[in-house]
Amino acid sequence: MYKLLLILRYLRRKLAPMFAALAVTLCTAMVIIVISVMGGFLEMWRDSAKKLSGEITISAGLVGFGHYDDMLAALRNHPDVQSATAIIYTFGIVKIDNNVLKMEVVGIRPDELDEVVQYRESLHWTPERIDRDVQKNSPDPNEPKLWPAEKGETIGHYREFKGEDLIGAAMRLEPPKQWRTDLPAMVTGIAVYPGPRDKEGDFSLYANATMGNEMTVTVVPMTEGGQLILQQAVKTFVVVNELKSGFIEFDANRVYVPFDTLQQMLQMQSFPITDENNVPVPGQMSPAKTTAILVKSKPGVPLAQLKASVAAAIKPIVKRIPQQVRIQTWEEQHATILGAVEKEKFLLVFLFAIISLVAFVMVATTFYNIVLEKTRDVGVLRALGASHLGVAGLFLGYGLAIGVVGSLAGFLLAWGVVANLNGIQDFLEKDLGAAVYVLFYAVGGLVLGLITFLVLGRIGGKALLRWRLRIAAITVFVNIVIGWIVLHSVPLLYDEVQRRFGIKIWDAQIYYFDRIPAKLDWTEVIVILIAAVMSAVLGSLIPAIVASRLDPVEAIRYE
Repeated sequence: MYKLLLILRYLRRKLAPMFAALAVTLCTAMVIIVISVMGGFLEMWRDSAKKLSGEITISAGLVGFGHYDDMLAALRNHPDVQSATAIIYTFGIVKIDNNVLKMEVVGIRPDELDEVVQYRESLHWTPERIDRDVQKNSPDPNEPKLWPAEKGETIGHYREFKGEDLIGAAMRLEPPKQWRTDLPAMVTGIAVYPGPRDKEGDFSLYANATMGNEMTVTVVPMTEGGQLILQQAVKTFVVVNELKSGFIEFDANRVYVPFDTLQQMLQMQSFPITDENNVPVPGQMSPAKTTAILVKSKPGVPLAQLKASVAAAIKPIVKRIPQQVRIQTWEEQHATILGAVEKEKFLLVFLFAIISLVAFVMVATTFYNIVLEKTRDVGVLRALGASHLGVAGLFLGYGLAIGVVGSLAGFLLAWGVVANLNGIQDFLEKDLGAAVYVLFYAVGGLVLGLITFLVLGRIGGKALLRWRLRIAAITVFVNIVIGWIVLHSVPLLYDEVQRRFGIKIWDAQIYYFDRIPAKLDWTEVIVILIAAVMSAVLGSLIPAIVASRLDPVEAIRYE
């Protein structure tokens, strides 16, 4: 009992242990915040990578493989599979506004693809975003049409966006009827040919060179042996929407066209088999081809189990395919970039954990000084019958108390920062300048209030002397109100203050993610809290041993 009483007494009356607890608090919060932000980055990359990859991908190279309809039927009948779709990947050249770009061309069936991955959800230009863009950037928000900036003449004909169902157009891969075009539709990654983004990181149709524009796609068919067919396939499409998966590898290098159209351009459709004289053999057709199949599992099916089930379901069909078929999970497909982000997370956490050793040193130093200061107290305890372990336990319990208090306070601080990280960023960028400006007025008001207080003290009557403190406080308040009114009455002043004093930690115009990602992993948080408590206990270990070995007589005589 005496241990608990002394621990509580020391905690209440000593300032040095509070500094040790503060060190534990700050180090704990720092590590949790860093690991949460890096964990948020990793989680966002993982979600983006999975968003348009499917859980399982079956592929056999750019040449493609046949009998994919039989594979789809077998997969869709398997109890572990919820949906599957065929998809074609190839490389091509796209031309837009006299700019020629190398691109990955993807042939899709939108409805089927949406059942497997988040295709519809990834389409960027929803009616809400279009209306928002009109309100933010249109010279005339009431104008019923919305043109890409300075592109009206080069397109050859204007495209309407406001009020159009561009999500439906992207799901059908057909241009809206109001566009009056017979061209087939396509969807591009939002970073394929992007215009500049605004301060909030939003894309704008006014600065966009892709939406509503015509894009020429050139692909080169291949023989089954992998040799290029000299005859190129060229087709012009009109862009009806843009896709934002959040994975820059996709969004900067992909365009999406109808599956059947790309299949014909690559000569992968079914056609009659001919003999050596190039005469069609009656009743014999070559199977149509695709380059990949994406598979989605039913809820609750582990990824490893799904991979094994897919392999078992298509095994009889694979035997009829000359190409070597690969089955990969989405994690295996993107292992390189996800592994790199994981390594960066580990490296940063490791570095900040080393920095956090300052808490260990702070606790050890504080407790050693306490042992020196309380030498006579320790002697008295030993003389009254306290054992060596009892004295050591007193200081170890003291360290445990500081570790628990510091780690819990650090967790609360980190939780508050992580939960409001984007709000803190918005305040630093948008409101810090206003706060600094008003603070200047507050300081000026404080000076005026102090002068008023002193002047009234010298010349004021008795009644006025009783009110001088209130009058000084009112002077400060009035000055703050004047500063706030002036700041918000002059927009140019507000913008200038924001530009000079605002701190931009996360620039949405540079980074591909609109907001700072952060995620608290409770397993990691618990490990960090336990490590913080243990560091405090270990920091008190050596001072505890020193205290327990003090001779009672010498300790009592200690000056």
